[in-house]
Amino acid sequence: MTRKPVALLAAVVLALVGTILLVTYVHSAKDHAVAGEQLVPVLVLTDDVKAGTPASDVASHVKTEQVPAKVKAAGAVTTVSGLTGIATVDLVKGEQLVNTRFAAVAASGRAPTPDGLLEVTVPLDPQRALGGQLVAGNKVGVVITIDDDGSGKAVTHLELQKVLVTSVQAATTDNSSSSSSDSKDAKTAPTGTMMVTLAVDAPSVEKVVFAAEHGHIWLAAEPDTANTAGTAIQNRDSVLR
Repeated sequence: MTRKPVALLAAVVLALVGTILLVTYVHSAKDHAVAGEQLVPVLVLTDDVKAGTPASDVASHVKTEQVPAKVKAAGAVTTVSGLTGIATVDLVKGEQLVNTRFAAVAASGRAPTPDGLLEVTVPLDPQRALGGQLVAGNKVGVVITIDDDGSGKAVTHLELQKVLVTSVQAATTDNSSSSSSDSKDAKTAPTGTMMVTLAVDAPSVEKVVFAAEHGHIWLAAEPDTANTAGTAIQNRDSVLR
């Protein structure tokens, strides 16, 4: 009568031991497989990055992680300095940073327009467009001045923030005849009106066109890292107080 319980207990013990041995073996095999797998560094996005963002502005949005070589994405980079141009698509937090998602501004001077945005072109004198050094792919703040706000006062405000420049057209001077010893290093300057195309949403198109028709526009260099806090509508009283 006592043999059955003993046999049953022995069977349970053997089954338990077998299960433990199997689990241990599986974990051991997995550890050995991972241990033998080469880990490589990649840059992973810590934030979402919008299309049109210059490669130089991505450094603050990535971190280095070690991943198995077999899951490293094609074109993955280990340093932002290896990237050039601008992001051609929206980049998502958590994905590896790859060079195929960046492209230099085309020879035509065009930068891709992010989905959902409109483009509007405004004529500007060089001094209103970063001294003529503005290029496609830059991000700018749009400063609008209206000569009369309805009360006889002119007002100025940094109205639009971090706007992508998608195209710049301008004539340049010919420095080839310059007698200066460093003329070969001097940058050419626009000789006339620059045609600057901006990528903005629909309400902003209306603001830009109104300002171009009834006021003045200045552009300020404004990369993603720029601090834009503290702006306010300015008039004679606020500027000279």
